[in-house]
Parts: sequence; C-alpha cells; structure tokens
Amino acid sequence: MSLSLLHGRRLLSSGLALLLVQLLLLQYLTCTMAEGCCPLDWLYFSSSCYFFSKTALSWDNARDWCSDRNGHLVIMHTEEEWEFVTRHSMPTFYWIGLTDERTGKWEWVNQTPYVMNSRHWKPGQPDSWTGHGMGHGDEDCAHLHSDGRLNDLHCDSRMRFVCQSHSQRSS
Repeated sequence: MSLSLLHGRRLLSSGLALLLVQLLLLQYLTCTMAEGCCPLDWLYFSSSCYFFSKTALSWDNARDWCSDRNGHLVIMHTEEEWEFVTRHSMPTFYWIGLTDERTGKWEWVNQTPYVMNSRHWKPGQPDSWTGHGMGHGDEDCAHLHSDGRLNDLHCDSRMRFVCQSHSQRSS
C-alpha cells in the first residue's frame, strides 16, 4: 500500500471520528435532562414526542406505522395537548388515535374510554354516516378536521396522521 493511500485513510478515519464527536455533541446540546429527546422530525411537548406525517394512509396503516416506530396514534387527554396538536395540524386533516370500531363506543388506541366533549367535534358529529361509498361499515375512526375539530370518517379513507411516543431522556 502506498504512503499517500495510508495517509488518505488516516485523514478519512480522523474526519469520521470528528463527525461522530460533533454528532454526539449536537445530541447532548439538543437532548438535555430538562427536556426529552425526540427522533428527527418529531416535536417535543410535555414529555411526549409528536410526528405530523406528510403522507396519507388509512387509519389502520397509520396505526401500524406509528407502532412500528414505538409509538401510537396520538391520544389527547388534556386541553394543553389538544391545543398543541391542533395548532400543528390546522388546516390539514389528520388521523388521531380515536375509534369506535372495536366496541361501538369511542375509545383511544390504548383502549381507554374517550369522554365525549362535543366542543371538540364538528357540529352534528360523530354521525356514523354510511353513504360514503367505501363498502361495508360506517365511520368508525376520528380525524382532526381543517379547523382542529373532530369528525368521524370511514377508516379506509387516506389522510395524514399524528403519532405520539414517550420522549427519551439523555443519560
């Protein structure tokens, strides 16, 4: 092996090591003990990470996509969570983790009951409409409408979705 090739290898190796150190430093600076760490393209809020998709999937496929990334379709229990999610979702439609498909009663994807709050829904919703032309079934999945309020829709409809996962703490 020539001397210039060995020298080039050493330079490349030291360059990669420097990039690794810079990446670790960047992670340390952006992931502190006070706040959690979220994957790239996820947003941190109140100890959770949120992903607002740019691609459209059916509700089931969106649920699986989130699960494959150690998360779930978003569950919102507090007004602060509702405000955060709707602020980032408007004016686009997004699937959330709310469905009545399993039991006929609205529940979150983790099977906790949803407490009906008509203020969060579009007027006249949910309505379980069957005239959607999408085959069997009514509207069993909830999504955020462009104004940030809920609507029920056939689960095979395709739209963007919001995933949620627990943030990771730096060590």
